Amino acid sequence: MSIDAVVTASPEERQLAVELAAAVLEETAPDEVPALGDLSAEFFADPQGAVQREERDEPLAFGADLALVTPYVLAVAVPLVQWLGGLVADGAKEALTPLVADRIRALFRRHTEARAAAAPSGGLSAEQARTAWRTTFDRLRSLGVPDAEARSIAESVAGALIVSG
Repeated sequence: MSIDAVVTASPEERQLAVELAAAVLEETAPDEVPALGDLSAEFFADPQGAVQREERDEPLAFGADLALVTPYVLAVAVPLVQWLGGLVADGAKEALTPLVADRIRALFRRHTEARAAAAPSGGLSAEQARTAWRTTFDRLRSLGVPDAEARSIAESVAGALIVSG
């Protein structure tokens, strides 16, 4: 697994990833939620080591061991938060473009009415939600998580995101 996304994540991205992980774990592994703070600290200290399955004798099983599901959820949450950040930034840029243009116009004329920014959408599109699901599933499979468990976690990740009509 490439840990570049985790290593380069900002503190805010890491915090958002932990919040997303909490939402996912509430559905997939509720017993791990109380330990999320400690488990996420361990994960961010050594992301690669946290997902090394070769050194573990026990199989991945929800609730079987506190350290089993959380590292995998965090491993997908960080790049997903970064991807979502790009979507939000692109939307904000689009929404703010008229405001920026009006401010530039104000430099040319003294009396320019500012246009109201378009309200951002209420959530992800169905296509973006499918992309989040696929990204999660593919990343988990690349980490050696079995199909059924990868699907379950991917569904929980997608379920933790708001999808607009």
